[in-house]
Amino acid sequence: MSIAEGHLITSIVSIQSGQPFSPITANNRSNSGVAQAQQGDRVNINTTALLKAYPCTSQPGQPAAGANPCAYQPIVYNPNTVITDNPDHWFNPAMFSIAPNCTGPGLTNCSATVGQLGTAGRNILSGPPERNWDFSLVKDTKVGFLGEAGLVEFRAEFFNVLNHPNFSGDGLSTIVFGGGGSDLTPFSEAPSPHAGEVRKQLADNQRQIQFALRIEF
Repeated sequence: MSIAEGHLITSIVSIQSGQPFSPITANNRSNSGVAQAQQGDRVNINTTALLKAYPCTSQPGQPAAGANPCAYQPIVYNPNTVITDNPDHWFNPAMFSIAPNCTGPGLTNCSATVGQLGTAGRNILSGPPERNWDFSLVKDTKVGFLGEAGLVEFRAEFFNVLNHPNFSGDGLSTIVFGGGGSDLTPFSEAPSPHAGEVRKQLADNQRQIQFALRIEF
């Protein structure tokens, strides 16, 4: 965009959504053998009905007791707040749980024979988006002694001018639970401390500024 004779401003704005992914367990807990592009099963989404069906009989930090010891404090899944934008935990793992292995009323029919798939949909979450703004300012000055076409061009260029951090979805840890067979009830296994951890930034992620001077004749 030209703002005045001899002056030019240009911008390149790039906005990309994040890569979709599924929150999963580290193991094929259901023993289904169904390929899901990754090694484990998709996890459960915590609903009000699920929390009501499996009330905590002991709280996190307490000795496990009762039929449903909770190793963490589960909360109901909320699609509007599940993404935290925090690279340490890109999503809130407390909104998920492992598929239960108890089928009877009152949690009485519990066994290590797994066989339930998680309720989370495929690719329900999105990884870090990419936002970038490159900006440049150009000033052309006529210089008579260089001839009729002579000029000096000064250029200032700013890459990622807002210094916005862009993280790579390729380094995102999507494993929420181990999903071992010995964990029977939905909340009996705490989420992995690395769940939702972003481990990579995009190359050339920091703001870069460069100046150039060109003579034409």
